[in-house]
Amino acid sequence: RARVVTVHDLAFAAMPETVSPETLEGLALNLPKTLCHADLLIAVSDATANELVDRLEVNPRLVRTVHEGVDPLFVAAGEDQLPEHILEPYLLFVSTLEPRKNVVGILRAFRLLREWGYDGSLVLVGRWGWHTEAIRSEFEASPAREWIHHLEGVERPQLATLYRHADALLFPSWIEGFGLPLVEAMACGTPVVTSGT
Repeated sequence: RARVVTVHDLAFAAMPETVSPETLEGLALNLPKTLCHADLLIAVSDATANELVDRLEVNPRLVRTVHEGVDPLFVAAGEDQLPEHILEPYLLFVSTLEPRKNVVGILRAFRLLREWGYDGSLVLVGRWGWHTEAIRSEFEASPAREWIHHLEGVERPQLATLYRHADALLFPSWIEGFGLPLVEAMACGTPVVTSGT
């Protein structure tokens, strides 16, 4: 049987300091043999495909880019009830709260936006990830703390509603393989503020 492997990103190789030691150890142990024995490698973006070839020296003939798709739920009009304590206007972040997502940068930028007159809030949707001490500290100490809401365990229909009502999605990651929240937000008609990585 053919072995087809999907690679979502190579953050562990480009920014190892943003990945837990356990994950790095598992990848060091298993990734080389996985890549070696694969008949085909699927990368979720051209950026990831190029990283596979350039950084890991994978044969380019084995790599195919297959972009991730958007759940039709994000395209169709649906539930339109925001969570009880979330009021418009607001800016939105959707992902795991971890260093490579630049959440500290988002929190600092939001503080400045409030100082400059933005009268909305910031909604962070996602679970706490690894190595979050700096994020938690910035979150708790922020002068704009009363306008920052953190939601975990949001169901997909509710997430689509949050996208649709947001002024913008903030997604300035240090590195991404694809960045699915960007596409989900755009499918909902929400502008995005993102990085070039």
